[in-house]
Amino acid sequence: MGNKRNNKTRKLKTAYKSWGFGKYPFVPRIKYRAMRILDNLGKLEDYPKSDLKKNVKEELIRRIQYILKKKKSTKRVFKNVTRKKYNKKTKLNKLSDKKLDQLYNSILEHSRK
Repeated sequence: MGNKRNNKTRKLKTAYKSWGFGKYPFVPRIKYRAMRILDNLGKLEDYPKSDLKKNVKEELIRRIQYILKKKKSTKRVFKNVTRKKYNKKTKLNKLSDKKLDQLYNSILEHSRK
């Protein structure tokens, strides 16, 4: 028996749209709105349970994970806020909305200094 090749096409994680000069990544409106809410320092608690709140929470978790991965000094801020040690396996979606907001704001304050 020889090696079998898998000819399935791979799905792109990011959807792209065509334009006159090429392609650009397409972001759905609700995800774009969630990004803008966090850019303007909106709180997660301000929104009722809906798709928008779910997308804001996903974006918030994504941003926190990215910052914790890139900056080693933010792990100390994580430990001060949550009273837990951070590693790759830490589940941020188990934290409450209030803790996530508090963590994100404290990380931003730490990075401004």
